[in-house]
Amino acid sequence: MTKDYTEHWERGLPRAAWDCEYFHHVYWTKFAKKCTPPWLEMSIPQKRIMVRTFILNKFTLDPKHLCMNPRVGEKRKLRNDASWPGFWLSDEDLHDIVTRIMSAYEDHHQDEVARAFVSGGGTTTAAPF
Repeated sequence: MTKDYTEHWERGLPRAAWDCEYFHHVYWTKFAKKCTPPWLEMSIPQKRIMVRTFILNKFTLDPKHLCMNPRVGEKRKLRNDASWPGFWLSDEDLHDIVTRIMSAYEDHHQDEVARAFVSGGGTTTAAPF
């Protein structure tokens, strides 16, 4: 199945902004290197904090990394660290994205654990999202 991404290209959005598989391809290694302890050894709350911190640090326009988008009149970065000019998220967007990522991860992780149990054990090694 092919998807029509013409609208995204015309709007000038980077591919990683609208193609989740490409986003994962580009950012998984950068994300995983920052995981201490390693992702698969973290608790769910630790993973939630790691995902939130990663997204905040990559996409904030606040030079102090205190919020996603500083208020009008406050100093701001010209672009986020992902180098996506013109792209910004609100603090609400950050919360929503982290919640959606972790919900999808927890659903996927539970399915993985159930499959491992049914098939006789083993460890799970899948990427987090």
